[in-house]
Amino acid sequence: TEIYTLSLHDALPIFQGFGSIGGMSRQSFLSLSVNNTFQARINRGKERAKLDLASAWLGAGYDYLAQGRRWSNLSLNSSLLPGNRYFEGRLGATYDPYLRRTQNTSLYLGLRLSGRWLGDHKGEPEDQKSADPNPADTLAEGASGAVADSSAQRTEEPKPKATEQNSLPWSLNLGYDRNWSPIYENSNLQGTLNFDIARNWRIGYSKYYNLKQGEMVSESYSVYRDLHCWEARFSSSRSGVYWSYEFRINLKAIPELKVHIPRSGSSAY
Repeated sequence: TEIYTLSLHDALPIFQGFGSIGGMSRQSFLSLSVNNTFQARINRGKERAKLDLASAWLGAGYDYLAQGRRWSNLSLNSSLLPGNRYFEGRLGATYDPYLRRTQNTSLYLGLRLSGRWLGDHKGEPEDQKSADPNPADTLAEGASGAVADSSAQRTEEPKPKATEQNSLPWSLNLGYDRNWSPIYENSNLQGTLNFDIARNWRIGYSKYYNLKQGEMVSESYSVYRDLHCWEARFSSSRSGVYWSYEFRINLKAIPELKVHIPRSGSSAY
């Protein structure tokens, strides 16, 4: 399915200025825009749901009182799978109707992943472990349902399994952006990784890399520790020849109550 939206806006406001640069100016302009959404219907059990595949917005303006160039640049903004939790794709462009060429184009592709990893196993509490059963009352779990032999020994209990409650969260974000125009072109790759290594311990790392120049733009990492009513964080970043790091510990309820030690500098001579 497709959804179209057409918007027209015509305004003739008058603005009054005050002060030493006072004066009056009259404006008259027309704004036009078209929005289109592409959708698909999918079956989810007994229900049918709508899935947004792509959306596009196209807009321009016309100034009645302008001298010469009355039409503004034509702007395009589009999105692939808008609202998707894992993927993001955007394309934007501006077109000059007088020069008859694209002035600027931008592309962004993003991937977002998250989950939990089994970095913290917790066994079954001792008080919840079942005691040795009475051999006379033990029932076999087989299909026959017969009474087990009273002399049968208790089988070894399986090792505790990691569950959603004791696993640790992680997230990974990757992004690629590219911008180009008749006189400029650039592309970058960025990534951010966050994961817990143990209860109340979190590690973060991010990097921004320029593919066109073949060099790192910025890099940072952080270590976070949850201290119940307090929290502590150490972070460090580097961009070109500039670097900085800071240590901070503060009360959660009152973040202003803190110990903050920042440092920064440059490695250039």
